[in-house]
Amino acid sequence: MQDVEPQGEQAQDHPEWEADSSPYESSSDSSSSDDSDDSDDDSDDGKTLLNPEEMARILMEAASDDEGEGKAKGSASGAQLRTKNEVAEYVPPKPDVEITSDMEIKPLGEIEIIVENAVLIKAYTSGEYVVLDSGTVLCTEDRTVIAAVADTIGNVHEPRYIARFTDEEEIKTFNLTLGTKIFYSPEHADRVFTQPLKAMKGTDASNLNDEELGED
Repeated sequence: MQDVEPQGEQAQDHPEWEADSSPYESSSDSSSSDDSDDSDDDSDDGKTLLNPEEMARILMEAASDDEGEGKAKGSASGAQLRTKNEVAEYVPPKPDVEITSDMEIKPLGEIEIIVENAVLIKAYTSGEYVVLDSGTVLCTEDRTVIAAVADTIGNVHEPRYIARFTDEEEIKTFNLTLGTKIFYSPEHADRVFTQPLKAMKGTDASNLNDEELGED
């Protein structure tokens, strides 16, 4: 059998910050058949490789699970901790602020995936030096406030931001679709400078939220 093995401990321990953003194989689908034809059939049916929506769901759930275990993975600064019960249904309230015409707004990224009541935003800029922390106010190009950053996930060089809503209908009320550009107001933004965090760890690892510090 010639299945490619998952990416070891990194994929198991920290799935929300992958150094390689390629889809990985589902263990349940790679364990049973010695027949290469069956393997080909599985691939053709889309059963072996996870589609983007399922990958996003796994990443989002992993971020919430790590918060519940006491690891501050939902906040890049590690400042926010929530219990597992709170994580299950926690949706940050929409910020009660107004972004006026005289306030500066900057493009954050565009919506890459929508999964149920969550939106995954692919950032335009790298997080090598700074990322936005949870609580940062998000808005559309016309300055309509839509949500706050709930979690930051993905590779440090290509961070993704998660915004959660009350339900799918709320997403529709803001006319949010795939490709919609999302902005933020620097005046209502919380930032985390990632280079000092790396220096504290003594490593150049791409996982900003990895709390296990190297001893070398």
